[in-house]
Amino acid sequence: MAMKDYVDAFTHRKPKWPLAGYAPGGYLGKCYACQVLMADVDKRAVHCFPCAVEQAQSVMEKQRAMVRELQEQIDKLKAVIQIVTPSCG
Repeated sequence: MAMKDYVDAFTHRKPKWPLAGYAPGGYLGKCYACQVLMADVDKRAVHCFPCAVEQAQSVMEKQRAMVRELQEQIDKLKAVIQIVTPSCG
């Protein structure tokens, strides 16, 4: 891969806002999570950028935990099906 194929990972495209309660803009606001006064945020922003990132990470971890729990349930159901289904052969 040639060097020209690489892009700046942070700035190669603009993110889609809002992200977990944060969006840039021209307003002032207060972060509900950390109570800091914010400048240059969207008028509907409820989080500063660091708190929005933490919020997004928290939601992702909860989703991962739910997926793990569902996978465990699937594995248990598969085991039960093996027990109650007669073997062919």
